Amino acid sequence: MDWYNFLTSSSYTRSSWRTTDGEGKQNMRWNKRKEVALTKSILVWDLEDYERGEFMVRKNKVRILVFGLSGHGKTSLLSSFTTALKKRVVHTGLCGERDEGVDKVVIKPAMKIDKQEVFFTFVDMPCLEDETDHALAHGEKRDEDTPLITEDYLKAAMQGNIEDGAVQLKEHKAPRKRSENYYNVQSYTNKICCAVVVIKSGQQLTDDIRKQLNLVFRAAADSKIQVHIVLTNIDVSHPDLKFPTYLKNVFWSKKIQKDVQDMSKQLWGIAENCIHPVLTYTSETESNTEMNVLLLYTLRNILNDATQHAETLIQDSLNR
Repeated sequence: MDWYNFLTSSSYTRSSWRTTDGEGKQNMRWNKRKEVALTKSILVWDLEDYERGEFMVRKNKVRILVFGLSGHGKTSLLSSFTTALKKRVVHTGLCGERDEGVDKVVIKPAMKIDKQEVFFTFVDMPCLEDETDHALAHGEKRDEDTPLITEDYLKAAMQGNIEDGAVQLKEHKAPRKRSENYYNVQSYTNKICCAVVVIKSGQQLTDDIRKQLNLVFRAAADSKIQVHIVLTNIDVSHPDLKFPTYLKNVFWSKKIQKDVQDMSKQLWGIAENCIHPVLTYTSETESNTEMNVLLLYTLRNILNDATQHAETLIQDSLNR
């Protein structure tokens, strides 16, 4: 699609509805240089923080909870983030629903900063499901007074009370104070810094799912954690975008813009800049630059909030 036909197409807006790093044609330069620049911008926080002092915790201590509906691409998203950073298709875990367990997915980019290996942890949480899905999966009807995911469970998860692949409802005792630096690091590393919810683009949420998401938002608010929404399967709403060459047009797509706005309305007016459309690796066997750029934009926005919360936790620990 040439530039003229692109601008005159009824499927696209005349200007980008979301600015990335520039306006107009500058926004469409999704190439290898942009891919490398985004990867470096994701890692630079570690170097800056590393230079402040040995006791300061870097991004390799950041932990992010990932929720999602069953079959909406939660595990595929985590694999795709790793693929975008490593520039080769990799798989971080097995797809499938778990009843109670959680998986820790540690993502390690290919490059190192100041000879320090950089990584950050996504905690893959059990799938959200409505009453019908629960009955199909478990062969029983849920008690109407018993939510699928309880508020206590989510509060414990948001506080980082996760051990041995499960959320511990009882709070952990703080470690003994061996030294100021040791205490600051240990009190911080168990904390959750951000939460992500994975939903298919264009999805109409059921009442059961909305109730569970309301609990997620409330638990995150209690812990002062930002929630980000990642919209997968954007090529279903806008078939052109299944071709990576056209993926750079995503922020001109009227259909994707409408999906973002509709999801914001369904989720009690969450800011649209916290809703990120992506195309995940499902059938591809080779890394693709355009897909990686969109994934890295999303990952950078999530990590910006996560590292901001991490810095707040560090300062709180220092002020004790």
